[in-house]
Amino acid sequence: MMTNDVHGKRAMQQCNRHLDMLGVDNKVKQLVYMYMETIYRDAYAKGQADAKTAMISPPLNQSH
Repeated sequence: MMTNDVHGKRAMQQCNRHLDMLGVDNKVKQLVYMYMETIYRDAYAKGQADAKTAMISPPLNQSH
């Protein structure tokens, strides 16, 4: 499964419904799922890295 995150599950379910409406075969659904999973993981990793950087470095516009 792509993620335990509620938003990720909801997005994948909605995507699958749309693919079903379009009559997409299972191989295409699998490819879409794999791409969505990769995009989600990359975005999550970037968000984690950005949060870590923000904790280490104070904002540039902070006045002393």
